[in-house]
Amino acid sequence: MDIVYKTIGKEEMENVLTLWNENIGVMFPLDKRLLKQNAFNKYYKNVLYGAYFLNKLIGMICYKKTKDRLSIGYISFLIVDVAFQRNGIGSKLVAKAEESLQENRVRLIHLGSDPYHFFPGIPLNFKSARTFFQRHGYIEETQSFDLKCDLSKLNLQRMITVKSLEIVQEDRYSIEFFQKEDFISLKRFFEKNFPGRWYEETVELIEQTGQYKDLIILKDKELKTIIGFCRIYTKESGIIGSSV
Repeated sequence: MDIVYKTIGKEEMENVLTLWNENIGVMFPLDKRLLKQNAFNKYYKNVLYGAYFLNKLIGMICYKKTKDRLSIGYISFLIVDVAFQRNGIGSKLVAKAEESLQENRVRLIHLGSDPYHFFPGIPLNFKSARTFFQRHGYIEETQSFDLKCDLSKLNLQRMITVKSLEIVQEDRYSIEFFQKEDFISLKRFFEKNFPGRWYEETVELIEQTGQYKDLIILKDKELKTIIGFCRIYTKESGIIGSSV
C-alpha cells in the first residue's frame, strides 16, 4: 500500500473534518470553528500531520508543545480511518510526532489535556486506542470524568435543606462577574493557585475576547483579593471550552 505522509495545512480543514466525523463524529462531533481554534491555534506550535492514500486523507495526528514548559508536549488526537487500520499507519504517525517533539526538547508527552484540548485523555470507550498507546510505551495514570446537571431540574433550596449543602453567605464575600479592573488581582490569584495552563488560558480569554461574563470571581472584600473563580462556556463564548 503506497501511503504518503505530509503536513496538513489550513486549506485541508474540510478533509480533516470529514475524516474525524466519519470515524468518531457520532460520539464526538467536530465543527470548523472548534477545529480551527484547537488545532490551528496561533499561540501554540500545533502540527497536523497526515497519511494519504490516492490523495485522500486516511489518517492524522495533531501534536503540540507548551509555550513556557518546553519539556512537555502533547498528542491532541490520533485518527486512522477504520478501513485502513492495522496497517502500521497509526504507529508511523505517532513516531513522527514523537521525533518532532523530541527535536524540540520535549521529554514528556501527554495524551490529551493540552491547552485548547479536545480530550482530557483517551476516552474510556476507546479501548483499542488505550491498548495501542500502551503498546507504544504510554502509561495510564489518572482518570478524568465529565459530570452533567440538568439545570431545568435543579432545586437549589432542596439541596441546601435535604442534602445539607453548605453555602457561605457572609457579607465579607461577594460573587461577581469579572471586570477589567480585577485583572491584576486575578493574575495574582492564578499565579499562586493555578500556574501554568489555567493561568495562560484565562489570560488569553480576557486579552483575546474581552468576554468577562464567562468568568465569575469570588472576592474577599476585607482583604480586597480574589479567592475563587468559576469559568463558564457556552456556544456563544469567545473561546469554546472543552465542556462544549
